[in-house]
Amino acid sequence: MRAKNSGKHSYTAKAGVTIDADLVITHLRVTNYTEAISALAERLSQHGYVTAGFLEAVLKREASQPTGLPLPDIPVAIPHAEAEYCKVPAIAVGILDQPVQFGEMGGDSGSTLPVQIVFLLALNNPDQQVEWLQRLVLLFQQPGLLQHLKQLSQEDAVAAFLREHLLPKRPEEQQKPGGA
Repeated sequence: MRAKNSGKHSYTAKAGVTIDADLVITHLRVTNYTEAISALAERLSQHGYVTAGFLEAVLKREASQPTGLPLPDIPVAIPHAEAEYCKVPAIAVGILDQPVQFGEMGGDSGSTLPVQIVFLLALNNPDQQVEWLQRLVLLFQQPGLLQHLKQLSQEDAVAAFLREHLLPKRPEEQQKPGGA
């Protein structure tokens, strides 16, 4: 099954994961983590990336294994479900107008964080989860990048920014030795 494309730029690069403006919500207004995950899961579902049980699986996993990361500038969350609920690998992103509390990954039971950006992973290969969590953590460690991402107001700009920083460059885009 192929995911639907609205005609906007859709990219499934060598990394095998789609990062598309249709899967980005800027200025997301929600009151809790369940609403944030639901809004992003709905986008993935509308465009054919996930099965009907995806949302329930993500919420169940988030309740038992929280994904909030306590980063210095902007706390983020990386909710996800098992590969069986994903048809086509993709990442949905929500940039929240106001932070919502997510459970802290590896934190004490009940510890929460005021998350401002949510990266909902829909990966159909279990091996991809570790790879994409590593890619995202590397992105999060780059000074100022999350702050810049948070300030972007257009879905296309967010998707382009994430593709630039998360997807491997195509050979024609890589700089040739010697700088030319």
